Amino acid sequence: MSDIIDALNNMFREKGEGRVEMPPKPGIHTRADAFIHAMPAYIPCMNAAGVKWISGYPENQKKKLPYISGLLILNDPDTGLPIAI
Repeated sequence: MSDIIDALNNMFREKGEGRVEMPPKPGIHTRADAFIHAMPAYIPCMNAAGVKWISGYPENQKKKLPYISGLLILNDPDTGLPIAI
């Protein structure tokens, strides 16, 4: 757990000092009350690059499906290849 807390502290410090690339999230809205967003980020000091792909569909609850769903993809910053999903 302490490793996770240390990593989060490092990430927040880097972001606070302007050394994280995290552009505004692009999104689409396939329904009036729904969204699909991409949330990319790159943290050079951690050699970490990736994207969170997330959607919110409130009507899914009526179908006993999750309102929010998402996927995390971690890429190798040197090659761009996905290394974890």
